[in-house]
Amino acid sequence: MNELHSAVFALVVVALTLGVGLMGAHAAYQDIPTETGTVENESILVDYANATSVDVDAYKYYDNETVVFNGTQLVEGTDYDFDTADGAVTWYDKAKTTDGGEASISYAYADKPVDAERIRGWTGTAYELGSFALVPLAGIAVVTLLTRWL
Repeated sequence: MNELHSAVFALVVVALTLGVGLMGAHAAYQDIPTETGTVENESILVDYANATSVDVDAYKYYDNETVVFNGTQLVEGTDYDFDTADGAVTWYDKAKTTDGGEASISYAYADKPVDAERIRGWTGTAYELGSFALVPLAGIAVVTLLTRWL
């Protein structure tokens, strides 16, 4: 029984160490400065059935876009919605646009350097899994400590 306790305790220590390490990597990624950029008059398809994404895959987008269809500037919230999390445009007003038509969008975005993106790709997925695993791991650690004392 003593060997089982030692094995479980070692497993918990390793799991907690990995969890803390992944959280540290995630925190380090958040501290990396962003690079900003702008895109002027990017062509974008009007699609009433699906949101249309901009061409630049960025860390985040700013809420200062301008969308124009047939020379008319559209109004966010009435004619369309711009999702600053993923750069997707959802079209609303069918009177000012035509399904399958071409609009233009100008927007600003922030992105991390390419090397930081590689880190995010690895730690992003692992960190999400790690954050969900921290609660069960803490439970295992408590049970392990209690069994050692009993």
